[in-house]
Amino acid sequence: MAVKRTTQQAENYRELNRQLVSRLPQAVTTDLTSTSITYLHCLKVSRVLRSEPRLHALLDCSPAEYGAIQPILQHLLAMTYRGDLTIEEGQRTSSELETHWRQGVECVLSLHGVLDQETRGALDDLALFFERESRVMAPTGRPSPAEVAALLRLRSADLRIVLRVACKLLGRPVSEDFMQLVEGMQVLAEISDDLRSYEQDVREGSFNTLRLYAQLFPVSQAASELNRTRERYVEQTVNSLQQATRPSIIRFQRFLTAPAASSHWNYAPRVLLARRARNLLRQSWLWEDIPQPIEEERWWVDEPSTPRSRLR
Repeated sequence: MAVKRTTQQAENYRELNRQLVSRLPQAVTTDLTSTSITYLHCLKVSRVLRSEPRLHALLDCSPAEYGAIQPILQHLLAMTYRGDLTIEEGQRTSSELETHWRQGVECVLSLHGVLDQETRGALDDLALFFERESRVMAPTGRPSPAEVAALLRLRSADLRIVLRVACKLLGRPVSEDFMQLVEGMQVLAEISDDLRSYEQDVREGSFNTLRLYAQLFPVSQAASELNRTRERYVEQTVNSLQQATRPSIIRFQRFLTAPAASSHWNYAPRVLLARRARNLLRQSWLWEDIPQPIEEERWWVDEPSTPRSRLR
């Protein structure tokens, strides 16, 4: 039985590869210059793809299915990172925003026939994040609390693109309730990643959530204010879990605990699941210790004399 199942999985993998290749036109007449990436962009992507069991849970696919769609997902992420790195350079040199990353993503998605309204909407969110991030880093770009909250949510747009594209490549519907769970988790993941790279980002003058909070609040309060923001996203994720379907709950737990998820929790009452989710979020790799913020020169020339309002 095990041999038969393995043979079937191999055939499914080959069939999926045939389907993906058959979607491409025999003669590509489109100019593919916009799809080019470099080794540096590939290295950036490897940070996202290094934990394959967790990624399989996030994408809800088998290792064989992931192997079939991995080249496409890697290239899409690499093109978004190409845009991210170029825009960071533009922030340091005050140059215009680079838009070729989007042309490249749309080109690849069009070739595979998976560029639709929902994916365009996720691309709009990512483009909006790049625009707002650049505005925040500008000398006159002091954001409002609402703008900061929107900026944090928009940062995970690249992952939402990958999730939607993966579902379409695999011929599956997009689970919107799981996408809602992903939003809160990814804000925590982005903040955690910023905390690990905080000192480097300060040296390079790059966007970083803790740097932003140290500008919006007195440096002595920045860490506690950022921690309050993390707690709000934990509660948002827990509340979303209360409304989620059972399959989405199972995926959520596999994503946080892979590869050692406890299957008996998949059938636990929602009250216990919510309690466990709160603990998992605070004890997982999503919850990095906040370093002591560094005092920097103020970014914005229009800093108000009144006390800063708390982010909500």
